[in-house]
Amino acid sequence: LGIESSILECQSMGAGNFIPCQFGNASGVWCAGAAPPECTESEIRLANGTSPSNGRVEVCHRGVWGTVCSDSWDERDAAVVCRELGQETAHAVPIFELTFGSGTG
Repeated sequence: LGIESSILECQSMGAGNFIPCQFGNASGVWCAGAAPPECTESEIRLANGTSPSNGRVEVCHRGVWGTVCSDSWDERDAAVVCRELGQETAHAVPIFELTFGSGTG
């Protein structure tokens, strides 16, 4: 009918309609709409750290996390990130790639 709450309730799911499928006889689906983004635009996080107060800086862009490059990265940038994350800024220290990995994006 198409209104069932589970695939197991569908009439087409009679005994023997699921495993094993013969080659080329597997069901598939492509649902309408895009997958939800994994983050909110311009959201910031610290990744691969040992606590919530340290890690590689990543920013959400177009629904995907990307690493912030360390070009011209300094104490002022570190303080802004700490403040944005609600962390202490008095001792914000810029850390570079080798500590938390290179990331992606």
